[in-house]
This record gives sequence, structure tokens and C-alpha cells, in this order.
Amino acid sequence: IWKEEEEVPVPDFFYDQSLYQDSTVLNSFSRNKNWKNFIVVTDVTGSMSPYIAQVFMWLKEQTEQTNTQGFVFFNDGDNKPSNRKKPLETEGVYIVNNSSTEEVMAMAAKCMRKGSGGGENLENDIEAILLGVEEYNQIDEIILVADNRESMRDYKFIEKVKKPVHVILCGSEHRVNIQYLDLARETKGSVHTKKNDIIALEKYSNGERFFIDEFEYLYENKQFHYVYK
Repeated sequence: IWKEEEEVPVPDFFYDQSLYQDSTVLNSFSRNKNWKNFIVVTDVTGSMSPYIAQVFMWLKEQTEQTNTQGFVFFNDGDNKPSNRKKPLETEGVYIVNNSSTEEVMAMAAKCMRKGSGGGENLENDIEAILLGVEEYNQIDEIILVADNRESMRDYKFIEKVKKPVHVILCGSEHRVNIQYLDLARETKGSVHTKKNDIIALEKYSNGERFFIDEFEYLYENKQFHYVYK
């Protein structure tokens, strides 16, 4: 875990207003102003650049930052070879207090530079969440900014997360990654897309079907599934 502060140049794209056109992160935070006493856990691999920039735009707009205790950034292993990546031991997790926007941005930039830039389709989401909760054990909730196009390397450990996880899913225009539905149900959290808030997933019973946008899903055998026509 990296916690120390050091001078790291912040990438120009953090300030690029054209990257905010998707607005998934900004919309999700705007619709859910009731989140309190949380940490923000953010995937900084691969194509997440536009969404990372939105996290910082949201942070700068806050007049009171007391709700956000800290930030956790993860890059799935600091460029570690794939054969050395073990679930919950992948590393590449960087933690910073919410003391100033510039310090948070610098830590995110450091995490990005230490990483490989993505390309594996697996990320260490649960490891990052658990390390964040260990560091900030008095928080009430976790906001996970996740890449819908990637899956969790450590998905089988979602039961270890004991606080509600609100997943902001980036790139979910076609279908929602069902792993994140499972995580939200397990933790009594929620899933948020550009236009929708999917809540109370724990209330679905076995065999129940529902829609997110025009796509149908099924809860069966303790997991969510896609329903194909």
C-alpha cells in the first residue's frame, strides 16, 4: 500500500473538460447526495481516464468535503506479471487522505504511472476496498468507481466486504457487469449508471426478473444472470 506523499506531475487530462461528456460519475454523485462518511475507491487502469477526471471535477465542486474521508486508487499490480497476481495479494493500491484536491490528484497520477495501463480484463477491486476499509475503519459506506468492461480478479471474496458498496459503473451503455450487481446485493449497496440508480438488490428473490434500461436480468441461485432474447 502506498500512502506517502511525493511530487508527481498531474496529467493534463485531469483538467480536460472534453472528457466530462459521458458524465456517468458526475451524474451518479449528483443524484445521490445522501451518501455520508465514505471513501472513494477508484480504478485507474486503461480507459478509465475520463471517469477519473470526473472524480476530481466532483471533488473540486464540493464546498464541504467532510463526507469523503479518503481515496483509494488501484492499478491491478503495479505492472506485476500476470502469473504473479494472486487475488487479494495483487498490490498496486494507493491510499490518500482527503486533505487537498491536489494531493489526491497527485496520488492518482502516481498510481496510474506505477500501473501497466490495463489490458488484462481483471482488476483488484475487492483488495482495494478491503485495504481502504482497514485504513478508514470508521466509515459507513464505500463508493466504488469501477470499469464495467472489466471483471474482478478477486470476485470470489465479495463476502469479505462488510460495509455497503455503491458502485458507479463506467462504460455500462450496453449491459451492466453482473459481478457488480452481486457485490451490491452482498453488501446491501447499490449500482449506478449514467442514467439509473439500481437499489435494494438484496430484495430480489430466486427466479425474479427485472430490467436495467432495455436489458433484462435474472436473480437465480444466489447470483444475477443476463437474460438473452
